[in-house]
Amino acid sequence: MISDSAESQNGVGMEESHESGTGQNLAEKQPFSGGNGQFDLILFLLIISLSVSGLVMLYSASFVSANRQTGDGAYFFTRQFSIFLLGLGVMALVANIDYRKYQKYCPQIYFGTLAILSLTFVPGIGVKINGALRWISIGGMQFQPSELAKLAAVIFCADFLTRRARSRDPFRAVFLPLMIIVGIMAGTIVLQRDLSTGAVIITMGFVMCFLAGLSLRTLFLAGGAGSLMLVFLILIEDYRLRRIIAFLNPWSDRRNAGYHIIQSLIAVGSGGFSGKGLGMSVSKYNYLPEEFTDFIFAVICEETGFIGSVFFIALFIAIFLRGMRVALRCGNRFGTLLAGGITSLITLQAGINMGVVLSILPTTGLPLPFVSYGRSSMLVSCIMIGILLNISKDASAVENGEQDKPNMPGLDLLRRIPAIRKARSNMDLSAVVPVRNEN
Repeated sequence: MISDSAESQNGVGMEESHESGTGQNLAEKQPFSGGNGQFDLILFLLIISLSVSGLVMLYSASFVSANRQTGDGAYFFTRQFSIFLLGLGVMALVANIDYRKYQKYCPQIYFGTLAILSLTFVPGIGVKINGALRWISIGGMQFQPSELAKLAAVIFCADFLTRRARSRDPFRAVFLPLMIIVGIMAGTIVLQRDLSTGAVIITMGFVMCFLAGLSLRTLFLAGGAGSLMLVFLILIEDYRLRRIIAFLNPWSDRRNAGYHIIQSLIAVGSGGFSGKGLGMSVSKYNYLPEEFTDFIFAVICEETGFIGSVFFIALFIAIFLRGMRVALRCGNRFGTLLAGGITSLITLQAGINMGVVLSILPTTGLPLPFVSYGRSSMLVSCIMIGILLNISKDASAVENGEQDKPNMPGLDLLRRIPAIRKARSNMDLSAVVPVRNEN
């Protein structure tokens, strides 16, 4: 059973293509490595390290609940481990599929995902847990479609922004239609009482527009309007408003809405510098809710302390840097946007999850990728890494001088990150960035 835990318009525009022709898909004009490059082994090893470390912590965090609920302390661990093995197989398969095929079938991916999301509202198929219709059950298997929707949104945004890269009115011709289409998907998820995932999908739309080179002024202004909509959606649901109040002052309702945050902070604080030791968490003994799902990072902090928490944070930072390195080196605009989007999505979710645990952000229902118990999340995350690995072959071909890298204004800031700049300095940049003849 695959199931998760409950829970300037006239100013600077997008980059102009230097290709000839009108109305063609830019991606089709750009060469592809054809599999001549090599997979990014370091990225793969980082994912394996994160997943294995996550499985160890999952076993520790879930043992008490698993033993109490099923009599088998390894119950949740074995289920997660089995889906991880399946995920590795799927990752290997996806890593050998030309990533540009997703662009060809982008409409089918978008509408297919919408159809699957709609199944949650069908009686007998949709499964309600804790008042939320976020799951579907077919043939005895449960799946959370919103996890798939995150990836589908990134693929759609990458395709849309590639096809409209030549637009001279980026706000009306690109940003507005993109956000409307992505908003339909996010709105469907919000109707499932999953505001956090809907907000993540909208945020990814903004991130993808930034990567594609849309003006920051436009994004900030639109972001302000989006924030007003978010406030409205919070105010119309009592449980969301209670979460915000508890976030601002958890001790004002310490036995109800604030209980979760307080217990999380106690677990984090009690870990100290080196932690209590693996398996020695006290909070998992019926004190901290969702201790092996959304709040597993609190148990990590408690058992491994500051050292262990920094280790996990460092892994996510390394994955972000490596993923963006793949994006920056890719010789195809669609691939660059897709790699940047997938990398941003994984690290954005990780940042939000950790922020919630540390009471920096209000409580959401987002898992910690590759760590939290959640079979839908694990499987889709493995698919995303498979796609990223396939794009890394293209990036490897660029490094070897087999093709040129597209100009991406929105990624200029990322190129200034020291770690990425250092990685790029170890290669012959003349093979990556074509030298233009100004004469």
